[in-house]
Amino acid sequence: MDRGPDRAYRGLAWTGERALPWGEDLQVLYEHYHRYLLVRAWVTDRDVLDLGCGEGYGADLLAANARSVVGIDIADEAVQHAQRRYARPGLRFAQGSMTDASSVDADSCDIVVCFEALEHVVEHQELLAVVRKALRPGGLFVTSTPERVAYNDDRSGGENPFHLRELDRGEFADLLGGAFINYALLDQQIAVGSLVTSASASPDHSATVALLRQGDGWVGAELPPATYLLGVASDEPLPSLPSVSVLVDPQIELVRDAQRRMYDAMDQAAQLRDQLATARAAADRRTADSMANADVLRGETARLGQELVATRERLRDADQRAADLRVRVDYLESSRAYRVYRALRAAYAAARSAGTAG
Repeated sequence: MDRGPDRAYRGLAWTGERALPWGEDLQVLYEHYHRYLLVRAWVTDRDVLDLGCGEGYGADLLAANARSVVGIDIADEAVQHAQRRYARPGLRFAQGSMTDASSVDADSCDIVVCFEALEHVVEHQELLAVVRKALRPGGLFVTSTPERVAYNDDRSGGENPFHLRELDRGEFADLLGGAFINYALLDQQIAVGSLVTSASASPDHSATVALLRQGDGWVGAELPPATYLLGVASDEPLPSLPSVSVLVDPQIELVRDAQRRMYDAMDQAAQLRDQLATARAAADRRTADSMANADVLRGETARLGQELVATRERLRDADQRAADLRVRVDYLESSRAYRVYRALRAAYAAARSAGTAG
């Protein structure tokens, strides 16, 4: 059942490494879904254990064909999310460590899958012990891990901080060969392009071609080294393995979703640019107004300053005239003429006073 990227179930946070069906990294989605869909053809009417099931989308894919599927993950929030989102008969999820043998029941399943989890632990032998305990005799183990050399050559941001122990091709082969009688390695790498098929071609015949950019043109080239390794192992003969397995997104929904998000982001960026231009224009107007007001204030301040200087000069002149007048008054008051004049005025005042009285 394809539930799609239902936002009602998006309660599980992205850790920086966990694959989520609604994630925006198309390469990761294609890679992870391809592994589960490849195995789905082998699980019909089988009991399956998914170690490190994460969000639960892969266990749900397998449960569409399997008799039963148990998904185990160490993150309790992932288990609770998976239990809420993926509810179907024969599918259940449990919290536990894939390196802890107590997390599984003995002889409980026919197939164990463990995709992109080996590199997250250093206890590889303990993990294989869990696998061997859970598998019934002749059971099948299918796992994947980044090929250390090619994976790190592809990464421009340095080592993956979530990976504790990566393996190269030889180490991966030794790990599987040391635990199972039979094993096979498959290479996986991302490929986006065109699919050509023929109903009349022999089943074991396949051809894969690569196209690489060269300057302004394109050239045919050899396929680059595989970024991921898939291991299929059992004590019994292995199932028929495809010479080529191609994951097809027939309606290119993931690409279209990415394009829609890109166009939405472009629209939002254009709106932000318009808002920024409007804000800048308003800021420019306010700046111009402020500058004009500042010019007026500076002119008024200069005028008032000039008036203040002139007033101070007038005050100094008035003070000087007052001082000169004080000197003249002091001189007159000390002169003989002033004393005679003052005596005459006093006599005159007395005479007027007497005449008035008579």
